[in-house]
Amino acid sequence: SIEGVILTIHNISGYSSGLVRQLEHEHWSNLALESGKIGYWNLDIKKDELIISKEWLGSLGILNSEHVVSKNIWKSYIHPDDVSNALNLFNEFASGETENFEAEYRVCSDDKKYRWILDRGKVVESDNDGNPLQLAGIMMDIDDRKKAEELVTDNQSKFQEILELSPMVTLIVCEGKIVVCNKAGAKALGADSSEEIIGTPVSKF
Repeated sequence: SIEGVILTIHNISGYSSGLVRQLEHEHWSNLALESGKIGYWNLDIKKDELIISKEWLGSLGILNSEHVVSKNIWKSYIHPDDVSNALNLFNEFASGETENFEAEYRVCSDDKKYRWILDRGKVVESDNDGNPLQLAGIMMDIDDRKKAEELVTDNQSKFQEILELSPMVTLIVCEGKIVVCNKAGAKALGADSSEEIIGTPVSKF
């Protein structure tokens, strides 16, 4: 017969919530990686061994590359116009001059097409003197954003050209100051160029 029961109760609420947060983080991280929009990397400075997630390389169209490469091999994928700035920022970071690394640059796929990425990193291990040993970070696909920005810039340039050639007086006023003025507007206000008018309080006229 059972003469008594001993119950042991442990409070696991904190552990459970921490575990839930960890699982949620892993879940969303995995979704981000699987979407092909985010990849991770890790660099061993002494070995010059750069590990990049295979899924990320595949999403960029770099299918023939090993996911473990040297820094110089990865450099060969960067657009010639972007490589100098990207490397300068990275070398400042790797030498400990800056705490974090962030750069936007284009990388080339196997079919010779370029895509814009945002590359961010931080130091995850240092030696006793504070010199970085291991660096880690993420890369994000920002090609759609960059193309949209280029389109807006292009449209703004075209609009400005049309505005300047228009015989109609065009002025745009913001907070009491003229912020846009074409040649016809400058002439109507007695100025030689629109630069003389822009920034001037409209009350002066």
